[in-house]
Amino acid sequence: MDFIIDQVKRLLPFQFSFIFKYVDDIICGLPANQVDNALITFNSIHYKLQFTVEREDNNGVPFLDTKLIRTSDNKIFIDWYTKPTHSGRYINFNSNHIMRQKVNTLKGMKNRVLKISHVTFQQKNLKRLSTMFITNNFPRSLVNNILFNNNCNLYYRHIQLATTIATQQPAAVSTPRYSRLPYIPDITHQLTNILRHADTKFAFYNPSPLNQLFTKLKDKTPTLLQSGVIYNVPCMTCNKVYIGLTNCWLKSRLSTHRSDIKTKKTRCALANHVLNLGHQFDFDNVSILNRSNNRTTLRLMEMVEINKYLKQSLNFRSDVDNLHVIYANLLAMHNSTNSN
Repeated sequence: MDFIIDQVKRLLPFQFSFIFKYVDDIICGLPANQVDNALITFNSIHYKLQFTVEREDNNGVPFLDTKLIRTSDNKIFIDWYTKPTHSGRYINFNSNHIMRQKVNTLKGMKNRVLKISHVTFQQKNLKRLSTMFITNNFPRSLVNNILFNNNCNLYYRHIQLATTIATQQPAAVSTPRYSRLPYIPDITHQLTNILRHADTKFAFYNPSPLNQLFTKLKDKTPTLLQSGVIYNVPCMTCNKVYIGLTNCWLKSRLSTHRSDIKTKKTRCALANHVLNLGHQFDFDNVSILNRSNNRTTLRLMEMVEINKYLKQSLNFRSDVDNLHVIYANLLAMHNSTNSN
């Protein structure tokens, strides 16, 4: 994008009054009769990079979550902007979250709006923000005192009524420990009060996330169409198994195994087992042992799984040569314990 802007500046017969970009969003000031010429120039740099233009409307144009408004004396004021599709939904006051998180959401939005908008728009935007949070079931008194009262005394009273704030200890000699607790209204804060003298700081999480309230709408990806997986193919003749990894579709990797057997290529232990012993593998009952999008992690997972199936695995020893001796010893101890 920087290269394109530099090229456009060089080609246009005028200079931009201003030009800013964020990733692929660009806002600029230019003569009104040169808008079409600028668009053509932007689109001429590369045929795969084609731009659209949003012209000034009522002396203003949106850019990200701001709106730049041009005054009669050609000054630029910035206002807070939301798209027409903006739902106005924020964290609901009745949701199962700690009071501090709800209040900080409101304070964060207030700070955001004040930083974005010019002073002439701030009161209007605060009133709009007040309506949004009241719609999200926030108490009107709490919203008004945080948004319109600088000392926010009532804000602190709300915090104290909803939760008992544990007294902060002075600088501890030892490094504090951290722990997480499920947030259960009334119970969690009583528990933290009991433990307030312990050298532990607590973070709370919601034990009832949204994914527990809704059924999964997407169909599960079929096994053969999954990628980035560690897979297990059993031998139909003996009790041996082959452990492998693939970053492509599993069905593509199995097709490669079949092709190696057919063309008598012994580049993997599976084909070598079939060609040397005449055994057959049950490709229809392949199973996925683990998955990852990271190639290095996937390689480590493969070596770990081969070690788990140490007595059954027919993989080459070179497949686990890069597994650190510490992991190998731990897995050996684990396998020994399970066998006993």
